[in-house]
Amino acid sequence: MKFKNYKITEDKYGFEYATSDVMKGNEMKPCMWCKTETEYIEIYTESHFCSNECVDNWYNKYMS
Repeated sequence: MKFKNYKITEDKYGFEYATSDVMKGNEMKPCMWCKTETEYIEIYTESHFCSNECVDNWYNKYMS
């Protein structure tokens, strides 16, 4: 599912999160996997991803 469809939560510092490890950034950049423009950043790689599927695909290819 695309992160833009998640319920966004905000921490006490004002940072917005789609999941515990994906935050909403300030600028649109291409997803590291599918190249779709997205503002969501996976915090461990500090890279833009548009969905959990793209994060999983990227990790499966490059981290295994």
